[in-house]
Amino acid sequence: LSAIQSIQPDLEAIKTLSHQHNVTGIYTFTLESETGATAHCRNFAPAVGISEDAATGTSCAALSCLLYTYDQLAPHALTDLSFEQGYEIGEPSELLASLEVSNGDIVGVRVMGRATQRGE
Repeated sequence: LSAIQSIQPDLEAIKTLSHQHNVTGIYTFTLESETGATAHCRNFAPAVGISEDAATGTSCAALSCLLYTYDQLAPHALTDLSFEQGYEIGEPSELLASLEVSNGDIVGVRVMGRATQRGE
């Protein structure tokens, strides 16, 4: 957990890398957490004007699928995933995800959560 908390991103390098690979940014995570969440996450997306995002639902959905695919989730936990994000920027958020699985294949992902409002 301390490794991800101590990341000091090189935003220009991330922006360049993002453009080279046609991606929005870099989503980092660890399965250690502050709150007992499934994972602690950080998202850096300077290519689209976001130095660090407090809550990233699309990345949370993708991470849920990745963790399932690589057997990092208990079968009973598929509908009760939680992800903490935004702690390092003083905007703690909680994202909740639920996977719908049929015959071992992911057929749906739902994400909801609580975040800190930055502006109007």
